[in-house]
Amino acid sequence: MKKSILLICLSLFVINYLKSQTATVKLGPKLKDSKRSQLSGYIGKDDQNYFVGKATFVGLFNYDNFIESLNSNLEKENSVELTVREKNRKVTKTLGKILMLDDKIFTFFIITDLESKTNSFVMNELNKSSLLSENEDRTLFEYSFEDGSKRNTGGFGFDLSYDSSKVLIYHSLPYSKDNPERFGLAVFDKKLNKLWDKEIELPYEDKLFSTRNFQVNNEGKVFILGKLYEDKAWDKKRGEVNYAFHVLSYSKNEKENFDIEVDPKSNFFNEMTMSVNTNNEVVCVGFYSADYSSVSEGSFYVRIDSKTKKKVVENFMPFSELVQENENENDSERKKRENKTEYT
Repeated sequence: MKKSILLICLSLFVINYLKSQTATVKLGPKLKDSKRSQLSGYIGKDDQNYFVGKATFVGLFNYDNFIESLNSNLEKENSVELTVREKNRKVTKTLGKILMLDDKIFTFFIITDLESKTNSFVMNELNKSSLLSENEDRTLFEYSFEDGSKRNTGGFGFDLSYDSSKVLIYHSLPYSKDNPERFGLAVFDKKLNKLWDKEIELPYEDKLFSTRNFQVNNEGKVFILGKLYEDKAWDKKRGEVNYAFHVLSYSKNEKENFDIEVDPKSNFFNEMTMSVNTNNEVVCVGFYSADYSSVSEGSFYVRIDSKTKKKVVENFMPFSELVQENENENDSERKKRENKTEYT
């Protein structure tokens, strides 16, 4: 039932979005490729080409990664494999991300060395015509996982600011069980010059705090959305909600750091995600209900000023109103069509 409501809500959003669009969509030629291949993401475009990533399945959990260029007619111009296989089994080089920044294409790789127990994050610029490396790998940063294990060497993640002027690369650091989780944060400009980096320790025990997503704003501040449980990682305790969502902020200036509980007061947030808008405000959206025992009743929208650390907007939209609004709009459109038919 809950999934059905979410699907209905999503469908209504898509319908309303499509209604508001006036541009026509041009379909390109059918791309012929192996059944084992699939597009892994859109990278960007310049005056001549579109650039996309492609992954080809080669075995259990293994893919060969490619970058491809398409012309204005969406026909394939070039394709280059990016997969790297090191001869030394103790060293692995894994593709982390492909980004287009300031009209240039960059690849990011994670090099894990099990012998020296280090993770290195390296980047390289690609020539847009040949799609080959322009120069030697450049190491952005490196850290040790000496206290970790072969199965827990740390993970990496990326985020790009709204105006694409800042790049966040974050990674988990080794930590002891039941202690606060630790992360490394590194923020770069669009030319990949490092602006600041630091290692942080979250103010909550790992077993009680679940990180959901990381965001960087146009000013280079980092925001972390997480779910904090009271004493055990249970959503419900004695019939009551046992958690709250928190937004934490970190920046070069530690005085600007903060930890805000996104408190719905009369409503209960079932799920939440976060983004940062053009005004550097933190935007939290998701689904809510009156209490934990009921299914999601609607969607919410919360906007937080990252400077004053206060909520600017807090809106709740019940699904019933959303459905009614869509039905009214459909009735209005139907009447317009009937009137138009009557007088033509």
